Amino acid sequence: MKKVLAMLLAAAMMFSLAACGGSSSSSAASTDAASSEAGSSTEASSEEGSSEEASSGESDVARIQAAGELVMLTNCGFPPFEYIDGTEPAGVDVDICAAIAEELGVELRVVDMDFDGVINALVSGKGDIIGAGMTITEERLQSVDFSDVYFTSAQYMILPPDSTIASLADLAGKSIGVQTGTTGDLFIDGEISDGALKDTGATLKQYKTGLEASLDLLNGRLDVVVLDQFPAQTIVSQNEGALKLSDGAINDSESYALAVNKGSDLLPVVNEVLAGMLEDGSIDELVTFHTENTADAA
Repeated sequence: MKKVLAMLLAAAMMFSLAACGGSSSSSAASTDAASSEAGSSTEASSEEGSSEEASSGESDVARIQAAGELVMLTNCGFPPFEYIDGTEPAGVDVDICAAIAEELGVELRVVDMDFDGVINALVSGKGDIIGAGMTITEERLQSVDFSDVYFTSAQYMILPPDSTIASLADLAGKSIGVQTGTTGDLFIDGEISDGALKDTGATLKQYKTGLEASLDLLNGRLDVVVLDQFPAQTIVSQNEGALKLSDGAINDSESYALAVNKGSDLLPVVNEVLAGMLEDGSIDELVTFHTENTADAA
């Protein structure tokens, strides 16, 4: 089981240092529909296409169509929403953004970077849209505009099979792994700083991906990993018998949305595509497909 997780982690790390390209449709039946690009945030800053027009008042839609590509910013360590499938980025968000690119008549290019850098990258003109299983928060709303909600989730715990941890209170004195910049990171940090885990001896350890955190959990360096429900379920399914999922969530539900720059005219296009995919059930199909696809990798 550790070998499977290590292989996934190695693939994700490799593709944070490489770039490739492609286009796709929104079909849930084929991961080929999500062919795109992976690259580091450093490389992304030198790519042609996205720039700083978002703050100049120019139409983002016109700029994207002139460039011939929609640049999606993400972190490919968050299955089933974004992950590396063989040699290319794939996932629910990749397919959704592919459908948006198709609506615009352009190609999709995916840039893979650390999750905690995607908003800064968007605001500084290194991409057009964030598709990263991102939860709407008041803090993030200060920097970006969010689309309509397309999925709801909550924070779950990944645990060793013999763990007796069952609730937030049980995390007192425990070593807790999270993915940097995610809602789980913010939630646990808040509980340790001024919440249920304050002065309990609980410690927080941040990782670039949930996969990295789970590998440390498998190796006994953590007591628990806190992660969004579906990525947590995916990791557990890939390590059956070696990890288990908590019976329930440890926080209230949270809403996923795509993000664009403040005032961008791309937002109505995004919401129109999302509305169609929600109405015809495409997004539910994508979640099922990519959950099964990542589980099959085990």
